[in-house]
Formats: sequence, C-alpha cells, structure tokens
Amino acid sequence: MEHTGLSCWQSVGSGEGWQRLWRIEEEVGLRSIPDTVCKLTAPDGARLVVPAMSGPVLGKAGDAVAALGHQRAVVMQGMEGSVDPYLCETTRGLFLAEGIKSPLRLEPMDLGLFGDFEPAQMHEDRLEAAVLATQKAIAGVDGPELQVSLLGAAILLRLADLSRDFASAVAQARDVVESGKAGQRLNDMLGV
Repeated sequence: MEHTGLSCWQSVGSGEGWQRLWRIEEEVGLRSIPDTVCKLTAPDGARLVVPAMSGPVLGKAGDAVAALGHQRAVVMQGMEGSVDPYLCETTRGLFLAEGIKSPLRLEPMDLGLFGDFEPAQMHEDRLEAAVLATQKAIAGVDGPELQVSLLGAAILLRLADLSRDFASAVAQARDVVESGKAGQRLNDMLGV
C-alpha cells in the first residue's frame, strides 16, 4: 500500500473455520459473521468498496459504512453478491461521498463497454480464477475479463477522486492497459 496507495484487504480470509462460514454464507445467500468482521475492522478513514446481496439492503449497508466513520465508499450489488460489476446488465449500488449517499447505477453500454456474456470463471479456485482473469485483462486481451476489469478500475478511480465521472474513469483505465503501463506496473510490483 505504501507504493500504490491501494490495498485489497480481507481480515478473515485465512483459516478453515472462516472458509466454512463463507461457504455457509454462499449457501444461505445472507451476509453473516465474516463480512461483518471485515467491515468492522477496516482501517479508519479507508475508502471502501463493499459487497451487498441483491434486494433492498443498499441503504442499510450505506448507513452501516457511514456509521463506522467512513466518508467515501461504494456499496455494490455485483455478480453473485460480490464487488464484481456486471457486464451484461445494470450493476446497482450506492456511492457514499462525505456522508452523502447517492444511488449508483452502472450501465456498461453507456460507458462504451459491451459484452454478450459475463466472464467465465477460468479456474475452480476463486482466487486463482481472479488472478488469471486479471492477467488476461492487463495483457489487453479483448473479452469480458477486460471489459469488467475496466469497469472495476473505473469504480476505484472514482472512489479515489482520480476521475470526475465513470465514463472518464473507463477511458483512463483503457489508456493505461493499452499503453502497456498496467502490465509494467504489475511486473514492477511483483519484482519481475
């Protein structure tokens, strides 16, 4: 985080007990202990991207994040209750900026992103699948992985106040991938 100002963090990601609780969450379709612990232990002042299950829970999730003292956050109802935005339909969410909550509706086609299908999981292990999809996107291979990665990057750019709107943020992300800077930055971070 010192070098990039960005961190992907999940405080309860290890341990067999936590993994069992996550499997139960997925089976039941209801956020429970692991997600609650992650939200409660997020560093003070962090800008958060947090998942929310489908349904009328966005306002409550936004209230919870604001009550924890976070001034900027995105609450997303992404694919399978994750923070991964949809490519073929609207991603619903909530944008919290300086305590003000605003609805978030991301229409990929409005941002110049088009796909006939959502990215397929390229490996049975979710983390390995994410690594493979990210490598493919950073390499600039056109397809749903790149499109979803551009939309995800746009969300982070807006959250960090590095872009004035989502369309500009998508264009910024696309420029970084097409120029090869994204691949080079990843190699630098990995020491390759």
